[in-house]
Amino acid sequence: TNIIRTPPSGYAGLEYLTDKLARGLYAKGHQLAMVAPEGSMLPEGIEHIVTGYRENEEESWKRYAPRLEEGWDCIVDASWGKWAHINSLGRDPQLPIISWCHTAADLYTSPPPVRYPMMVGVSQDHAERISRHLGISCRYCYNGVDTAFYHPDPSVSRGSRLLFMGRYTPEKGVLEAIYLAKKLRIGLDLYGDLEIISDQGYAQRCLAEADGKLIRAQGPISREKTVECYQKAAAMVFPVAWAEPFGLVVPEANACGCAVVVLSRGAMPELIEHGKSGFLCHTLEEMEDVLRKDLVKTIKPEDCVAQAQKFSIDKFCDNWEHLIEKVVQGERW
Repeated sequence: TNIIRTPPSGYAGLEYLTDKLARGLYAKGHQLAMVAPEGSMLPEGIEHIVTGYRENEEESWKRYAPRLEEGWDCIVDASWGKWAHINSLGRDPQLPIISWCHTAADLYTSPPPVRYPMMVGVSQDHAERISRHLGISCRYCYNGVDTAFYHPDPSVSRGSRLLFMGRYTPEKGVLEAIYLAKKLRIGLDLYGDLEIISDQGYAQRCLAEADGKLIRAQGPISREKTVECYQKAAAMVFPVAWAEPFGLVVPEANACGCAVVVLSRGAMPELIEHGKSGFLCHTLEEMEDVLRKDLVKTIKPEDCVAQAQKFSIDKFCDNWEHLIEKVVQGERW
């Protein structure tokens, strides 16, 4: 389920992944339909269940709810509100719905009110946190990156500036990245979403810290532009201030041969091989030490690429196909 057109014109991680999954499953020979707004461009062969562009999830659900009566083998609900479960209440057997979760484990105060919530996180750490928070079983499928699209370019020389890529929100550690760069007098380029954020005041504080020279801050950019940024950055810094469920920018950067220096929270230990594709730091002081000593120069681009291959789109689609097939065959959790 998307409320932004598919494929997204900008970055839009969730919409990017749902689009990739639909196309990947179709390429494997599966018949499927996708709920997406008018104006979306899907391959011929994928049925398009049309909703309004950028309407809220409840309005979208009302549009496609009647279609849930048609006896699908399985539904993957990537929405925030998990509205598809409403149609399964009172059914015996219940409509098999997999709840694909993308954000903080504590977003929900309770699991979907069905016998088998079948929630799926985007990393092992994420699934474990959901399980503990809601008291239910939760599985996981890693997100994926297109390692053909995200790739190194040997003709591009890496510069001396650091990179931050992500939404301008406190949990992403934007101000921490800025303060580190200022303290060390290392140039930093920031790119991120300014719309899907909870605190505009925080975003404006981040932008105000930029002087256009040492610290350069911009809004969202296209995926094509992100590739260029990853290819030329000295390293990417990602001082996350929460239990990051996945962090798509990390394997994206690695796929472009770019080392990543992170705070070891959430899924970061699952994404980074310490000392080979980046550095897992437990404090900002550790991050500062890594950057001051310029340890990122010890990271080989080919090792970064090899690490990113563990999270390729092909593996992402394979894992989801395997999970969906088990549900269709009757497995529940």
